[in-house]
Amino acid sequence: MNELNELMKFEGQSTGKMSSREIAELTGKLHKDVLRDIRKLSLQLVENQYERSFALVKYKDTKGELRPEYLLDKEQSILLISGYDAMLRLKIIRRWAELEAKQQPSYMIENPIERARAWALEMEGVQKAIETTNKLLTNNLCYDISVVAKECGFKSAQEFNSMLTNDGYIFKQNGFWKEYADKVYLKFFRHGSLVRNGKTLQVLQITEKGRIHFVNEYKN
Repeated sequence: MNELNELMKFEGQSTGKMSSREIAELTGKLHKDVLRDIRKLSLQLVENQYERSFALVKYKDTKGELRPEYLLDKEQSILLISGYDAMLRLKIIRRWAELEAKQQPSYMIENPIERARAWALEMEGVQKAIETTNKLLTNNLCYDISVVAKECGFKSAQEFNSMLTNDGYIFKQNGFWKEYADKVYLKFFRHGSLVRNGKTLQVLQITEKGRIHFVNEYKN
């Protein structure tokens, strides 16, 4: 492994963050393209009132000139790679597993007060990642089922799913929600995937056309 890779790995282990250069190295993308993707994502997050910004720093290239790079935490990294090819996502996920292996998880902290605080922070990070992903789905004119369920007045996404099942729109197979074949032509749903907690999940999203239909049909 070359000196640059060794340096990036050391930085990741010491800061708990992954640099845009390392993401470029792992995915085979040009660093300028990764920078572009991050800036585009950052604009989306700002529009959705994301409370944390991407850390922009400088590094010296081989000519000794200062160049920009971003440092991303795990949540930001996962959001960035959600639109990447599955194998590229896998490389980033495995790299985060390496970084986290160097850090002490909450359950290994002996002091009960510190352990509880660390666990709470971990859970808060998970919840924020879910909420941010749902907002991004909505921003792309394709909605997470929980978003439409709330707009229709249902108490939970589970209650909304039950109603859609009873009315013959969707069914569950092997743990995943799918639309019935005779409803595909309506284009109320779209199949997609997202990454949560290091795992790629198959999700059924509701299109703008579907949102309008369900709000009109179910909202009191």
